[in-house]
Amino acid sequence: MSNLKVAQNLALVQNKMVLMIWEEETFNNYPVVVVNNNNQKIVLNNLFEELELNKAIWEYFIPVVVSEYVYDDLYDKIKNKRPQSYIDKLSDASLKVMDIHGNIVNVTMPYDDEFNLSQIIQDYAFNTEFLAQELRNYKDNKNFLTAYFLASKYLDFAASNKAKVRPNIINLAKIYMKEAEDLLPMESINKQDEFAQRLEMLQLQADLLEGKAPRVIRILKKMDKGTIYESNKTFQAFLNYTAHKIRRDNEQAAVWKSQVSSINLNKADTIIKASLR
Repeated sequence: MSNLKVAQNLALVQNKMVLMIWEEETFNNYPVVVVNNNNQKIVLNNLFEELELNKAIWEYFIPVVVSEYVYDDLYDKIKNKRPQSYIDKLSDASLKVMDIHGNIVNVTMPYDDEFNLSQIIQDYAFNTEFLAQELRNYKDNKNFLTAYFLASKYLDFAASNKAKVRPNIINLAKIYMKEAEDLLPMESINKQDEFAQRLEMLQLQADLLEGKAPRVIRILKKMDKGTIYESNKTFQAFLNYTAHKIRRDNEQAAVWKSQVSSINLNKADTIIKASLR
């Protein structure tokens, strides 16, 4: 397949990620590492001549070979919006795991894993059914709320994933947080401050996953002294409860627990466990 848009649409239907490579890499041998049935690493000289391997790739991803002519369009969309590590990943020869909106998730990887196809499959062959509704909503109508809820869903997805890939998923969530921030001025003026506060709280949830509970508690103390919008008070309680539980301050956590729903208590438990791994 050579059409990125078609690959993205197919990935949405099949609840998969897109595995993208630049067309130029197909003109020469493209060696990859795989792990055989004896758990031994072997080097295959050319990915594009391994028919059985390509069948396996289709099982886990939607693969696509993209012409270099598309690079400028992809770069223009992210110019001044992504760190240099992301730009480098987009430009290099490696396999890029993307979501259906073209955002790369495997931006930072151990060097030995860059061309280890077995490891890429093990780490990034996500079943995106959990994200499907939010991915589709954002695709159909890009606005503050669809970007916000997709970012939120990615944070939930990160919390339940292995520690090794969690930072990359969190960074993917942050891409949509930035999208939400950029789209905020398009919302009703009467809602902008309320939404901005909610987005700030979502950033604090990301901070909890990144092991920054002390920082979160400091910021929440400042926020608690100000005006919390009614629609954000349950989020405030959830963050306070989760942060204090991570810090093993059960007394302070108990102050907030009664304001946290059973669903969010389970969500907090997932974040607490993730932060301690």
